[in-house]
Amino acid sequence: QYQNGKGCPGMTFLCTEDLDDFGKCMVAIDCAMHVEMRVSGDSDPTVTFMHQMIAHHRNAVNMAKILLKLHPPSLNCGTSYDGRRRLQSGELQPGEDEEEHEFCNDKGTDGNTPAVTLLWDIINTQNQQITLMQSWLEDNEQPSHDYCEANDFPVAVVAVAVGAILLIGIVIVSAVIYVRKHTANTSVNYDPESK
Repeated sequence: QYQNGKGCPGMTFLCTEDLDDFGKCMVAIDCAMHVEMRVSGDSDPTVTFMHQMIAHHRNAVNMAKILLKLHPPSLNCGTSYDGRRRLQSGELQPGEDEEEHEFCNDKGTDGNTPAVTLLWDIINTQNQQITLMQSWLEDNEQPSHDYCEANDFPVAVVAVAVGAILLIGIVIVSAVIYVRKHTANTSVNYDPESK
């Protein structure tokens, strides 16, 4: 439903045209969060908060799971990670074997690096909070979600429509000017007596 941002036409979540698998996953889950955070807006602010925050937390959990599944070399780095500096300085070229160049200052070998720990904290804590918010909604006899359809057109659709209207207007004005000029020249040169 949300693959390749299909549920969010005209919206950009990652500003690159060449998306890898990770990027495609991110666009899909960001689109899902955008759609699921669009709620009617209950008269009770706490209900609205719960409805939106559940979608927000679900996206954070999904982002963390995707990164854990992909497990790029940078996840093995500790807090003194300097890979970006090394890439910018030219010491490390993109695509080179990071291990050969000691990509991290303090590469972990036990899989329990600060970044991995952070991802698991996000998954566990935010899932616990989602459960609490769902229970709160149920205990207070509120709907579990309150999605609504968007009333707005995507900006890209509006821009194309405005551009098309302007182009049609220019063509019509040009045609009117041409016809008037052509008609004016013909009527000046026409002499019924010259027959």
